[in-house]
Amino acid sequence: MNKMKNFVFINCLLIVTFFVSCDSEDAEPDTPLNPDTPVNINFDLSDAQAIVFQEAGAANGRTATSESTNLFKVDSDGNVSSVIDSIEVTLARTFSQGLYVEISDGQTLNIRRFYVLLDNSYEEIEDEIGGKYKGENENGDLIFSDVSILRANSLAVEKLQTTLDFPTVQSISGNLAIIRDNAIFQIFNTVTNIRYNVNGCNGPRIEAFNGSSKAIINDCSDEILIDMNDGSRTEVGNLRSWNNESLRVSDGIVVLSQGISVGSDLNDFGLGHIDQNGNFTILTDNVFQPGASVCSNCGDPNSVLFGTDQYLIVRELNKISVVDRSNDNAINSILNGFNVTKMSLEGNLIYYLAEDNMGNPITGIYNITNEENQILDNQTMYDDIQTF
Repeated sequence: MNKMKNFVFINCLLIVTFFVSCDSEDAEPDTPLNPDTPVNINFDLSDAQAIVFQEAGAANGRTATSESTNLFKVDSDGNVSSVIDSIEVTLARTFSQGLYVEISDGQTLNIRRFYVLLDNSYEEIEDEIGGKYKGENENGDLIFSDVSILRANSLAVEKLQTTLDFPTVQSISGNLAIIRDNAIFQIFNTVTNIRYNVNGCNGPRIEAFNGSSKAIINDCSDEILIDMNDGSRTEVGNLRSWNNESLRVSDGIVVLSQGISVGSDLNDFGLGHIDQNGNFTILTDNVFQPGASVCSNCGDPNSVLFGTDQYLIVRELNKISVVDRSNDNAINSILNGFNVTKMSLEGNLIYYLAEDNMGNPITGIYNITNEENQILDNQTMYDDIQTF
């Protein structure tokens, strides 16, 4: 009798093992870039055109696999679905090839950092990083506030070689960054490691020309154009500074600032263009109302000025103005009456978060070319939206 019981038990065990094995083969998780990385987290960026994000702890009204999530993707059809399930994300930032994600380890309370590509492969960043993510340079390297640089070609973290005690990154544009150590401010090339001292005034704010060693820098100097080859500086027409945001385009830099409009009122905001030779041109006599008379981002990514080579977009108080550079800088007002709180641009599509006059949240996509406005969600309140 005991032999019969043992025989039945062994057969049952083999059957259970068989089905568990089959289930494991059917549910293969996303693979990390590095095979040594533990496979314990799944990301889904398939067909992702943008992400929408809620601050950790926010009630989002959405569920995924019966557990809450706060990071979602928008696909090419406008569908919104989760990027990662059952895990609360503390930070998410898009870069050109994918997504940088931070989560808090529930057991150790340490921050875990992930470098996720659009094909869902990923790497957990094990090297020490002591700062916040600041941006991506032209090589695809990720820059952090403690001047740690995650190199895209090796996924190794490099530290700045310097005699400064505690340097931090204030802002980044192209390959250039402003770093600070107490009263010392420098403009630093994140690829070549060349740096020059600058004044610690107005941020200072910088904007680098595309594919160039030149940049404009707003540090209370009359000579705002700097050449990183030798550190030489020159003036830019009659422009001495700008007090709002700037934008890199293929033929130069666009600035949004007071005091550069055609009108006589120095409080009016206008758009100007600077080329690499230091020539300055006012683009339009239109007056804009971005809603802030001081720097609206102070080193963070732009919040009111966006654009492509053809279109410049200014987020104003109760509308968005689109400037068509290919059509004599003609201006079209869109999303009138909406309070657009966050937006991101990909080609001719504006991905935006807004609220109506009753405070109801709206997530949408506006096509600049055909002027079609697609509402994706009018129930969920998100905190950020970003394109790749």
